[in-house]
Amino acid sequence: MNDNMKLVLKALRSGEYKQTTEALQDENGYCCLGVMCDVFEKETGGRLRKEDKTGHIYGGELDDQEGVQEWVGLRHPDGTSKNDSPLVSLNDYNGYTFSEIADFIESEPKGLLV
Repeated sequence: MNDNMKLVLKALRSGEYKQTTEALQDENGYCCLGVMCDVFEKETGGRLRKEDKTGHIYGGELDDQEGVQEWVGLRHPDGTSKNDSPLVSLNDYNGYTFSEIADFIESEPKGLLV
């Protein structure tokens, strides 16, 4: 796991972010991948694609945001690992909290990270 993902894990556990589903960011908060995007932007000064009307982070997976996937070291843009659900599913459909998602990432399931 790279140092950038460690920053993301800290952010996921911080309580700073409200959790939402089915979008990187919306009026309710962020999904786990949206937190990755926000940390990327804060740490690198990189520019994310934003929604025109709301200014929220655009998209539903990391392939919608250039450079973030590589920066955090995920193998797939939805956070798919070899034998487990993608991070998108854990966040959106399985009801995992950010802290539980951080624990999952920290366990480094096979195929999740490069």
